[in-house]
Amino acid sequence: MSLESEKDPQLFALIAQRLLAFDEPVSRIAKVKKHLSRLPLAQPARIDFASMLHLHCASMQLDESIKQTNFIFSLAFAYSEVMAFKDLAFVQARALINDFALGAQARLEQQTSHLFSEPISASALLWFYFLVGIDFDWGAYLANEGCRPEDQAYRQQWLYVRDNVQRIIQYCDVELANCVTVDFFAEIKSIAQKLKPDTVLLVEGQSEAIVLPHIARIIDRSFADHKIFCLSCGGAKQVVRKYLVFKDTVHLTLFCLLDGDADEVALDLNEVLREGDVLVSLSVSELEDVFSLEQMLKVVESQLSSLGLGEDASLSPEEKQSLAIRPRKEKLEKLFKDRLLGDFDKIQFAHSVCRTLQKPQDLPQELKDIVSLL
Repeated sequence: MSLESEKDPQLFALIAQRLLAFDEPVSRIAKVKKHLSRLPLAQPARIDFASMLHLHCASMQLDESIKQTNFIFSLAFAYSEVMAFKDLAFVQARALINDFALGAQARLEQQTSHLFSEPISASALLWFYFLVGIDFDWGAYLANEGCRPEDQAYRQQWLYVRDNVQRIIQYCDVELANCVTVDFFAEIKSIAQKLKPDTVLLVEGQSEAIVLPHIARIIDRSFADHKIFCLSCGGAKQVVRKYLVFKDTVHLTLFCLLDGDADEVALDLNEVLREGDVLVSLSVSELEDVFSLEQMLKVVESQLSSLGLGEDASLSPEEKQSLAIRPRKEKLEKLFKDRLLGDFDKIQFAHSVCRTLQKPQDLPQELKDIVSLL
């Protein structure tokens, strides 16, 4: 079966994002399968999703150096996954990838068997061979500057491999046909260490996932440099749900940040917190209440200006006075509706924070303190 005619860059980027997302394997598989169902040639009754994805990737005409880059990156990414997740995470996904992964293992084991200095479980090994065996074209997504902020660490390492691929494959006996040298696997493990986070930061909304990495960069605590992965969960209860999944499935430190109005959720979460994990609640109800009035006025006027209001972006004395009172959520909703701009957009607000507040002294002290704890 050839899928050569069915290349869809947007679909391919979505699949890459799902595979790279820091989430339990079984959840990622479900999302990838959903995207693959959009392929016109998909025949779920006759071919499993992993084989379909492999065929889709194998049909692409790539330069040999890019194929080598993708293979080396796959090894490092798959190894980082095996190091980050506990066996339970892989057991849950095993039934969905078993046949394809066993075939990939038979095909690739000679090249990769020496990567693991210590024994790993059969389920973890199958996840490793699934990720390597699909021959995914990571470069179709990671070579683009527009890939998601949370995927920048992956992008940096893919570019590193691309730029050094000839040096790396010199460690192999015969290009990539027999990857058994100590130096080659030392390189793979070094790349994998840069891909695996040490800490996963669970936040309620996407606005926090935009603002906190920005603050970290400004105060020289870049999430990428400190190996912190920030995950937007979609609400306080979803932070708890995600924490309960991860506490049993990852080897990493978990840091949970809740809004100040989630007292009951915080109490429930505190009861099940693992030793070494951290729970912090904001002192205020919502993220926008953390900012001083001066900071808030700058950010909101920048947000209005970005909507093309020009001189009308300036806030009136009455609007400024309303924003001096916390909580601000209802005031912001009213301000935007009174100006016929629809609902207040928290994502736009977060991006406005990043545009407007560019110096350490411009940032809320509470958020700087939270980032410093990570």
